[in-house]
Amino acid sequence: LQLVAKGTLGSNVLDLVLCNRSNIIYDVSLGPPVGTSDHAVVTFKLNIINKRDFKAADFDAIRYYLGNLPNSVATVDEKYELFITILSRCMELFVPIRRVPIHHAHLPQYLNSLLQKRSLAWDRARKYDTEVHWKTYERLDHKFSRNFFKYNKSVENKIIHSKS
Repeated sequence: LQLVAKGTLGSNVLDLVLCNRSNIIYDVSLGPPVGTSDHAVVTFKLNIINKRDFKAADFDAIRYYLGNLPNSVATVDEKYELFITILSRCMELFVPIRRVPIHHAHLPQYLNSLLQKRSLAWDRARKYDTEVHWKTYERLDHKFSRNFFKYNKSVENKIIHSKS
């Protein structure tokens, strides 16, 4: 199933969301382009999010499983492939899957406010298609992009300079 119903580049549907079951994806919508792209951003929500619950893993069983494996491969590449295969199988067997909520990025209030203004300007520009509306959107897009870049840089610097 193709779930994008409106144009993502003008009236053309060029960006797709494909799914084999219609109940997995919902709330498909279009937003303003990001950065220098001229394509609308396609957003959607998933009905399921699963994650391995390592806190509930059976570590005794994992130790036993890993302790009884043959070590019969010769090359480094073979050892790596065997390790990846064993690790994947081990997780399937002993680490349960649990459903978790979707977390959205937490932005500072000033960026959330700019993002909302930018989205509103995008909606109006697409709806009315006037030069004034497009200029307003471009101004807000530039302002948001500049501030978002600065914010990301400050977050990166905090991570780089934090003590582990």
